[in-house]
Amino acid sequence: MAVELKPHNVASVSIWPGIVGTELFSSFASEVNQTNTTEKNYSFLSDRYNWETPLFTGRAIAALAGEPNLMRHTGRVQIVAELANKYGIVDENGDRPASLRSSRFLLPAALPVLKKYSSLIPDIKVPWSLLLLVALGSPKI
Repeated sequence: MAVELKPHNVASVSIWPGIVGTELFSSFASEVNQTNTTEKNYSFLSDRYNWETPLFTGRAIAALAGEPNLMRHTGRVQIVAELANKYGIVDENGDRPASLRSSRFLLPAALPVLKKYSSLIPDIKVPWSLLLLVALGSPKI
């Protein structure tokens, strides 16, 4: 789509928010909390670690749309947390969640005990190619 629209000066970007605390997702997290599930798959839900609000995504989109040379972003993935860092945007509670591909998000997601110390973890962006290798790897049987 970006290739077809570029000659008409229309930008097409893919916006990737992190974990967005919508009403439905918040309700699901509350249910998980009430059942006191100890499964590690749901631990990120119970404490709402690194959640974003829909407002955060909206602020990032507005900042991106106001950029004078928006066309240089066309055809690219834009992670909301990375846009927030670039434009100095914070969420409604004053926080700035970590990027989905940041070591500050990935390490505590894998080792929940690190959540308390996430501010001490360097904010290193994991390359897309490495994330795809892990995400698309064969399941272990």
